[in-house]
Amino acid sequence: MLKTITCINVASYRNALTRGKRYEMLEINDGQGQVRLFGDNGRKRWYPANLFDFENNPISILERFCLDDPDPLDDPFNASMEVTVKLSTGELRWCLFVTPKVLTQNGEFVPGTAVRFHYDIPNLIIVNEITPEIIENALKHIDSQNLLIRCSLALKADD
Repeated sequence: MLKTITCINVASYRNALTRGKRYEMLEINDGQGQVRLFGDNGRKRWYPANLFDFENNPISILERFCLDDPDPLDDPFNASMEVTVKLSTGELRWCLFVTPKVLTQNGEFVPGTAVRFHYDIPNLIIVNEITPEIIENALKHIDSQNLLIRCSLALKADD
């Protein structure tokens, strides 16, 4: 009988794997740290074992997102947008998309200079341009790499 394993990170295999999808493991090579299975593209191949959960634990997957400021952006190259993310577990998380131009106009000053800097902001996602499509594609990619939790902050129920 084949063992079912769950993909937790598509890494560079986005055309062959889907995060959260269960796959039938055909073989395992513990020495090489690989599993063999049929990918979404129908090809049988070896994949790194660390891309899978062997216990089929539930994983949090991006379910939907909401732009917290629904007004259209005047300049998508000089903008910021707060985004609330809902995961498949029901958890709500928050992140901030900003463009480099916004970063140069905000932040703390390096003492004794006119240079601005930003640090220790795990929920900050920097993009050259902000549109709803770019936000959606960026969030989907971040989620596919199993990094959405790391790139966002948990919201409390009363937030």
